[in-house]
Amino acid sequence: MRHWCVTALAALLPALVSSVQITDSLRDADTAQSGYLPCHNVDPARVSSYTRIWQTVFQTNEYFLAKPLTWTPPGSSDEVVIVVSNFNTVRVLNSATGVVQAQRTVMAPFMAYDSNCGDILYSIGITGTPYIDPVTDIMYFFAKGYKDGTGPGDPNNPGSGAINGIYKMYAVRLPSLADVQAFPVVIDGKYADNDHARYFVGGTVLQRPSLLSVGNNIVAGFGGHCDNFNYTGMLVTVSKTSGVGVTAVQAMVAAPGAPSPQPLDIQVQQGGKAGIWMSGSGIASDGGNRIFFSTGNGRGSGENSGTTPKSGKTYLSTLEQAAVAFNVDPASGGLVQSDWFETATFDTYNGGDRDIGSSAIALLDPTTFNGAGVARIAVMGSKAGIVYIMNADNLGGFRMGAGGSDAILQTFTLSGSFFGGIASYPLEGGYL
Repeated sequence: MRHWCVTALAALLPALVSSVQITDSLRDADTAQSGYLPCHNVDPARVSSYTRIWQTVFQTNEYFLAKPLTWTPPGSSDEVVIVVSNFNTVRVLNSATGVVQAQRTVMAPFMAYDSNCGDILYSIGITGTPYIDPVTDIMYFFAKGYKDGTGPGDPNNPGSGAINGIYKMYAVRLPSLADVQAFPVVIDGKYADNDHARYFVGGTVLQRPSLLSVGNNIVAGFGGHCDNFNYTGMLVTVSKTSGVGVTAVQAMVAAPGAPSPQPLDIQVQQGGKAGIWMSGSGIASDGGNRIFFSTGNGRGSGENSGTTPKSGKTYLSTLEQAAVAFNVDPASGGLVQSDWFETATFDTYNGGDRDIGSSAIALLDPTTFNGAGVARIAVMGSKAGIVYIMNADNLGGFRMGAGGSDAILQTFTLSGSFFGGIASYPLEGGYL
């Protein structure tokens, strides 16, 4: 029986036990990014008896930023582990032994040297966690390389420049890793639907968040490399149907509030920024067509430069340092902005490296976390250590509270910064 619950994989077995029933993990976490996994089989009382059964090192300077996925082939009870690396290499491993059953390098990776950023070393290939479709057994992921399809053989050598960088979305059949017809899809060259002056330039952006599937579309977020280049954060949808390709692109900062004019030199750091990165966590879904994510620092204060309140139900062209909701058309992949929240002090975070976008948005279990007229709660952290608790159906807009304050449910501040998501536990009254 196949289970479509998400768990983290550890190559561990409890002492004196020959096997462990591990559920399939087809994406980063639960769809709502709540951090609660009700169908794992880890017994806390036995964790201390777990021992490592295998570990594997592949190539020098190769590492894995995306979460390993686990998947059981149809008609089999032998689960496999799927890993993707900064070398653009995909491997299918035997979960019990670590033996490689299939392997493929989809293209030469983009060189970290060309990003002018030290956050990712050596090479930048597949950095976002893929998504496996449980109906078709097709795995989707984005890979970064160069337009000519080639690159230097030594990961320590410089590549061919950021201007030649490119992103492709792959769809491969499991377990063979063969391409689906008409894939990969090139993302570069597409302009944003909400600002035709802002183009997708693969060499200047980074696909870090885990992928999400909505209907017939894959949803992906893109941020930047240390805020280098003339980049703008983008939300992209790509159809699962062969031959359709990119279905929508939304720039997080667009006209009329975006910096203007848009520089043509990619080295000029005057784009809109407001990247979607969330430390690799996934875009959340409410189980329908509504998705939630956060954005990072922008360039300037955008539309909300003053103190005038603005409803989150009103279109905002400068979604920086924001909690954001979009509606996704499950058939066409079309994207429509539906809600947002910017804290009253958001602009002070732009220059202080205190991104709200370092944390994903968690949608809490509505059967436990509700009350006072709020049916669904959304939670988001930040680099500043502030946790924002919001009404998922009315995120809060800008200064919509009493006296121009934030119109959200609650905030509290912890020491340190958030890099990742928020975990929740919906039993025994509910905990964060």
